[in-house]
Amino acid sequence: MHLGSGIEQMIIGVISIVVGSIGAINQTSIKRMLAYSAIGHVGFMLLGLGMNTEDSIQAVMTYYIIYVIMTLMTFTIIVSLGVEKIVELRGLSRRNGVIGMTLGLGMMSIAGVPPLAGFMSKYLVIQSVIEEGRIE
Repeated sequence: MHLGSGIEQMIIGVISIVVGSIGAINQTSIKRMLAYSAIGHVGFMLLGLGMNTEDSIQAVMTYYIIYVIMTLMTFTIIVSLGVEKIVELRGLSRRNGVIGMTLGLGMMSIAGVPPLAGFMSKYLVIQSVIEEGRIE
């Protein structure tokens, strides 16, 4: 399977990040929001893969592992709660503080809020792209 040249992967990666981010903004369904978010995350991975250096591949693998863990945790909580709409999460921290905090931290990590693991994985991918000199 041919994925194209590095620059093509990087362009597709940037487009995926933009489409995923914009698509997730106005969603009311939590599963659809996470699906659009996944499009953006694949974009970050394509950026790293497009560099095709040892550091960028390691950054992508780190990103992938952290993304899978955070997504599985988030989906497990959402499915176990039977939540369909984002609005249904309102007041979760008052009803069950531990689940509310876990879900909140997981979603913030997926979003890339510093200093959580999701931010660090995005940082590593972007750092590998900058160090290679494709972005100045």
